[in-house]
Amino acid sequence: MADVPKLDWEEIGLMSGVEVHQQLATKKKLFCRCKVQTSHGAQPPDAELVRHMRPTLSEMGAYDGTALMEFKTRKNVHYLLYRDNTCTYEMDDTPPFPPNREALSVALEAAVLLGCEPVDELHVSRKQYLDGSIPTGFQRTSIVASEGWVPVGARRIRVAWLTLEEDACRERGDSRHEVWFATDRLGTPLIETITHPDCRTPEEVAGCVAAIARAVRLTGKMRRGIGAARQDVNVSIRGGTRCEIKGVPRIPLIPRLVAGEALRQKDLLDLRAELQRRGLAPDAAYAWIFVDAPRPGPPEVRFAAARLPGWAGLLSRRVGPGRTFADEIAGQIRVIACLDSMPNLHHSDAPRASDFDWQALRRAASAGERDAVVVVWGPEADAATAAKEVLLRARQAFEGVPNETRQVIPSMPDATDFERVLPGADRMYPDTDTPPVAIDEADIRALRAKHPVLPGPRYEANRAMGLSAELSKNLAGSPRAALFDRLRETTTLPPSLLASLLTDFLWGLGDDLDDVRLQNCLEMLAKGDLCRTGLANVVHALAADPALSPRSARDRLGLVPLSDREIESLARAVADDAELRGIADPTKRLDRALGLAVRRAPGRADGSKIRPAIERALQG
Repeated sequence: MADVPKLDWEEIGLMSGVEVHQQLATKKKLFCRCKVQTSHGAQPPDAELVRHMRPTLSEMGAYDGTALMEFKTRKNVHYLLYRDNTCTYEMDDTPPFPPNREALSVALEAAVLLGCEPVDELHVSRKQYLDGSIPTGFQRTSIVASEGWVPVGARRIRVAWLTLEEDACRERGDSRHEVWFATDRLGTPLIETITHPDCRTPEEVAGCVAAIARAVRLTGKMRRGIGAARQDVNVSIRGGTRCEIKGVPRIPLIPRLVAGEALRQKDLLDLRAELQRRGLAPDAAYAWIFVDAPRPGPPEVRFAAARLPGWAGLLSRRVGPGRTFADEIAGQIRVIACLDSMPNLHHSDAPRASDFDWQALRRAASAGERDAVVVVWGPEADAATAAKEVLLRARQAFEGVPNETRQVIPSMPDATDFERVLPGADRMYPDTDTPPVAIDEADIRALRAKHPVLPGPRYEANRAMGLSAELSKNLAGSPRAALFDRLRETTTLPPSLLASLLTDFLWGLGDDLDDVRLQNCLEMLAKGDLCRTGLANVVHALAADPALSPRSARDRLGLVPLSDREIESLARAVADDAELRGIADPTKRLDRALGLAVRRAPGRADGSKIRPAIERALQG
């Protein structure tokens, strides 16, 4: 991993769990009867609604930290409404309908596939959602099942919960104090699979997400495409705290992001140790002040200087791959003060990055040689917010690692940036608008009968019969796994070859082909009535014609295997081919002859049968 040192994950105490979100391929939304449609693109909305964040006291007399952070941004939240798939429910003007039964059925099947224990009754809760992406300020969500597991290598990663919930809006733009959300995705049913923090290496985290995705896709009701599946990754190390990497779009990005976050937390702990070594304290004389403009600019732009006592040299200190502590501050300012034109600060540890008169700025901020100075600028209210955030982030450094939700930086595959304060554990409360929904035990029994061997135990059984880890993984997540079990009893094909044919070789071929005709194809292959090189063509023909039998397809395509006599005759003809006469190397001569033979009888003879005859013909 470029720019990320190889850390000893056990030594630093890496712990990670995931939250995998997967949209369900239902026709209707979860709590209303609007159709699911996310294809508006840049189409103008039919209406627009503007709302603002206003925090209120909870029943316990406290403010939510995330709500206070969002309130400081002073954002105008614009909702783009579409007549054909948005209704008054989503604007919190109409009570919810009962949960979509189709979505609940899919969620229960996914839970069974993950080995979870479904609940007896579905209880809908409200989960605070304070980034503006849901107009109501909360998401309706329900626990469907708990305590399953997925295999990752030789380890089991425990699944804590599987929930059914409504998706949020799609962000369409974010600039300064304005943010726009398209409501077409809002309310789409999705499941969220939440694991315990059992992963101990970055690679295990990616493997865990992949294992969950393979299992739930066996329902055949998962939506595909950009944005249909998203994963949040929770990371901590010993001495650190949980930080959430939000919305990782692709599984291959996960290992580098987890490693990068582990390094960031280690660097923050090292920074805390350095602050302690210097004898500094968070209650020292931190201060900020408006200063005269150190360079010409628009009259509405104010400059503010923040003094960090004893911090000289620490703002340029590495915090994560390719990042410094000054970048940590800049990220927080970008989000909370809405100063999103970068760079949004300059500091005294890197004076050459600006044309400021740093001596004058130090005097204005009453900063000594051992102090650091950070300068921010913008409209007066934003500059004041930014200066306060500089001081706040510096004080947070004495705690080590603050609880945060972090976002992926597209241009830096190992690094993340601040997104928001991590919500507290008390963000959920019962939804009094929706009565409980009873879960029918007969439905659960039917689902378990449909999936008698789950992907997790199946993976372990595949490994026990000698299949490779990759082949075991692919077969455990394949809808053809049950067919593999039947064919092992009825054909002489080796398990590894059979598994490879059903996963790798037939990937994307004959997905709609019924198992009976596919089974007949593979039984013909095992008996020598069909060649492996002709299998794909026969499968294509069967998929195109539901009435065609495998033997008829083979005969129509002219793929009857060559007899032993025909193979010998073909080998002699190839051995006499003029193309081979100039090849002195025996190995290259044999390879070329095999290629010629296969091309002369495409789909009618496999290399394993032709090779001995070719070798004899070349020696004779």
